[in-house]
Amino acid sequence: FPSHDIALPPLDEQKEIVEHLQTNISKFDRRIQLEEKRKSLLVEYRQSLISSAVTGKLKVTEDMV
Repeated sequence: FPSHDIALPPLDEQKEIVEHLQTNISKFDRRIQLEEKRKSLLVEYRQSLISSAVTGKLKVTEDMV
């Protein structure tokens, strides 16, 4: 197998890169959790609206459709 040289940045730069990635990954993880919660709440709200419409608790008019 042919050998390949891999260029690596200095250790302090590698640590900065790791820190940067961890910070951004944490931000993305929090954002994903927030959006999953929003989605769950919207699904709940949708089900509630459907239930209210079906049971007659909510009057649905032609202009609402």
